[in-house]
Amino acid sequence: MTNAALQDTAKQDTNQYNGPRRTRAACALEFLALAGVAALVTLAVIGGALYWLVDTTTLWWGFVVVLFAGAAALMAWLGILEFWSGRPWRELADEIRPGQPATVRTADGVPLHVEIDGPADAAVTVVFVHGIQMNASAWRYQRPALEDSPVRRVSYDARGHGKSGTRKLDQGIRGLRQLADDLGRVIDATAPEGYLVLAGHGMGGATVLALRAARPDLADRIGGLVLCSTSAGPLSKTMSFGLWRVLAPVSWLIRREVAGFMIVADAVPRFMLRLLGLAPYLVGLRFFAVHKRTALRLTTAIVYGNGFRQAGDIVVAIQDHDERAGLAELGNAYTAVVGGFNDHFVPIAEQEKLADAIPGATMTVIPKCGHQTVFENPEVVNAELRRIIDLVTADAERLLADAAEPEPEPRAGIATLSAERLSPDRLSSAAKAQLSALSTAPAAVLAPVSVGARTAADSARSTARSATHSAAHSAQTGSATIKEALTGLVDTVEHMAPEGPVRSGLHLLHKALGGEAADGDDTTPRKGPAQ
Repeated sequence: MTNAALQDTAKQDTNQYNGPRRTRAACALEFLALAGVAALVTLAVIGGALYWLVDTTTLWWGFVVVLFAGAAALMAWLGILEFWSGRPWRELADEIRPGQPATVRTADGVPLHVEIDGPADAAVTVVFVHGIQMNASAWRYQRPALEDSPVRRVSYDARGHGKSGTRKLDQGIRGLRQLADDLGRVIDATAPEGYLVLAGHGMGGATVLALRAARPDLADRIGGLVLCSTSAGPLSKTMSFGLWRVLAPVSWLIRREVAGFMIVADAVPRFMLRLLGLAPYLVGLRFFAVHKRTALRLTTAIVYGNGFRQAGDIVVAIQDHDERAGLAELGNAYTAVVGGFNDHFVPIAEQEKLADAIPGATMTVIPKCGHQTVFENPEVVNAELRRIIDLVTADAERLLADAAEPEPEPRAGIATLSAERLSPDRLSSAAKAQLSALSTAPAAVLAPVSVGARTAADSARSTARSATHSAAHSAQTGSATIKEALTGLVDTVEHMAPEGPVRSGLHLLHKALGGEAADGDDTTPRKGPAQ
């Protein structure tokens, strides 16, 4: 779908995206202004305190100590940066990228790195969509768990992440619908047919929820959804960052300025951010994203490897994201929502609202788990993923079995045979109408049953059976009407015919058509009119 079409789609949603959207420039300028004021105030306070409380000699010695301590800390962080537990962080960040690599281009020309494995003719394809500042290797615990499954597995690096290219999002397209259109392009290139199971984490889950609006042509193929640590929006009003309610103003300030901070950080040369080492990432991710320390190292390695490349641009889109109006239409897909109880990015209450809004969805809350559910409790995510895949696969197999059953040969209708032997002007108007209806009955009986989403299987077969029974009943009713018309025609001619072989022959034909039953089965030939 083109950018113009995506903009038109956003305008058609009257229940959402009606308010103004903050632009990247506005976010960045507001953050710079606020940061500048805060820096000036801080310097003034510190400078005044040092001037009044500390003599000049002590001040210079303190400066030297801080300088050397900072240099030592920097060397230590750089050492950790390059070798973590004896392995370079880059190796840790990019390990477990299975499958055949491929490149798919978005509508605006961004090359996306895609990884594909599994049978090309699989009836079900699982597409993995990662979260913000992650990459396709974020699903390293889920993809190997499906190696014994007959499904096709596809994962990719979203624009601005991992090995994919970077290009700013079109600010005329609301929410994450442009990322959803990118997902649609990946599906077109890697899984043009068959059922789809879409697994999304964080930003990836929000992208999956926006796919219905961005690519409505794919809606009927989506058989299952696995949504981890995500929301339908609006996160610009619900993210609390794990702070207490009494600190709600602080949460509001962070929500408002985080996009501007990331936009400015994206503009800073990469080597300058590297001088900061891993300390900011470790502290920030430990507090906001990761509850279990076992997942901290891996999460930090991937986030650090990706950096702030396009992060601010996507945060602006995430805060604008709101797909609540379309959740009820996802009821045709098996849906599992998985969330961590200690998620500071997407409050667990918002994830429960998401599960409640999708008809038939299940909700799994993992205790002592943060935002990184795919790392912190992969066994729970894997179990839900396998459950959804099994349900969708069963539907696909049942559909294939139904398609393999031979269709019954259409029986030539009485109307067709009668039309070959009788002239239409000799039939009554009712018989003519019934003949016209019967002539189209075989086409209705043989019309293929549509194979949309999973509603599918049972109701489609029931509909086909009902259509067949209805057509058969119509054929029987039409047969009786035509037979009655012929009987009346023969009876009229018989009364008009004189005594003799012609009248006897008409009487036999009348009897063969069943006309005698109405006359008490009288075998005596009727008398003609008085001569």
